[in-house]
Amino acid sequence: MYKQIIGKRDLLEKTSDYPFIVVHGFLGYGEETLFSKVFPYFGFRPDRNVIKAARKAGFEVYQPSLGPFNSMWDRACELYAQIVGGSL
Repeated sequence: MYKQIIGKRDLLEKTSDYPFIVVHGFLGYGEETLFSKVFPYFGFRPDRNVIKAARKAGFEVYQPSLGPFNSMWDRACELYAQIVGGSL
């Protein structure tokens, strides 16, 4: 993971208990897909998987799977349902 200093704070310093929710874009795919095991969406190579590196650093990270061809409204509804629990 990259280690940089901004002022006196390390970028990997945990300053809150809020989780990160990382959402893919158009034509993207989530963590649960088979394709993600070979080509992680965030990092594109298994040895540069940003999600795994952040979890290893102690952060709580989620990468939901949303419809790659859905409209922004549908994707927002899917994401909301996955965060709070429920169905569409």
